[in-house]
Amino acid sequence: VARMTASVDLLSGGRFGWNVVTGQNRYEAALHGYESQPSHADRYDRAEEFVDVVRDLWSTWRDGAPTPDVSAGRVFDPARVHHVHHRGKHFRVDGRLNVPPSRQGRPVVVQAGASDAGIRLAARTADLTFVASPTMHVALDYRRRMTTAAHACERRPPLVLAGIMSIIGTDLTDARASLVELDDLVPEPLRLHVLQHQLGFSIERLDLDGPLPSPTVTESAKSRQAILVEMARRDGMTIRELARVVAASRGHFLAVGDPPHVADTMEEWFLVGACDGFFVMGATLPASLRAFTEQVLPILTERRLFRPVDTGVTLAQNLGLWDGTAL
Repeated sequence: VARMTASVDLLSGGRFGWNVVTGQNRYEAALHGYESQPSHADRYDRAEEFVDVVRDLWSTWRDGAPTPDVSAGRVFDPARVHHVHHRGKHFRVDGRLNVPPSRQGRPVVVQAGASDAGIRLAARTADLTFVASPTMHVALDYRRRMTTAAHACERRPPLVLAGIMSIIGTDLTDARASLVELDDLVPEPLRLHVLQHQLGFSIERLDLDGPLPSPTVTESAKSRQAILVEMARRDGMTIRELARVVAASRGHFLAVGDPPHVADTMEEWFLVGACDGFFVMGATLPASLRAFTEQVLPILTERRLFRPVDTGVTLAQNLGLWDGTAL
């Protein structure tokens, strides 16, 4: 992983990021030789050490290590490429990386967990985090927890990007009609399958027109489960109603309305500190993306909330994370 990510970062001129994701189900575990899914705690314990080793390997090349000299037949100074000697609970690594750093120094590290273990992993290792927040209150709580955890690790809190799914219409009525039309295109068995996957436990024997029961112990994505359970309880939704909502947004914020309304909502989230930015998901592609870029982005640009032209060279620079290299 260290070699692959460093190679892409180098080839792209320092415009690469690595999204660290732990396996979430038994099928992924089986692909890696596990008889059963490791516990949530074990997965994140392993992930922390894994990221530490990868970052150690990225940092094997010290300043001045690349010394291309055709006449001397030399590409780098071996004395400036140090050796990693790691002995941990999960990994034993001896060696050094054979890929020089890119112009941004290393890939940007991204993480998206919102459980206690996910927050800890992101606080220790990430430069940027993704978060699924159906409401601004959930986003603010996540931001508070992340900031507290990062300060405990004596690190600057990572940037927070919130997911947003926009349904844009000429007015609220038109946008809501579009949402209903899209929802109706999803067969109910598929909605229920998506909900069950997101929850991490079976709902096949439950009353679909009744409330969602208290969650069972699961080793799947705990943070997403908690978000969906809270949504159902807060809004008094049945399992069938929750499945309809989840099929549309997967637990992310759903902005439904005309372009100014969507822009107003994004501005409010940003100004109150719920997030540093957004990752935009389209309900339909390319139509949703086109509607957002042509109708919402101009409003955000006029308000100086969106910068349409990159000002930096590397991904880290454009995100405002760091200039130059960061090993």
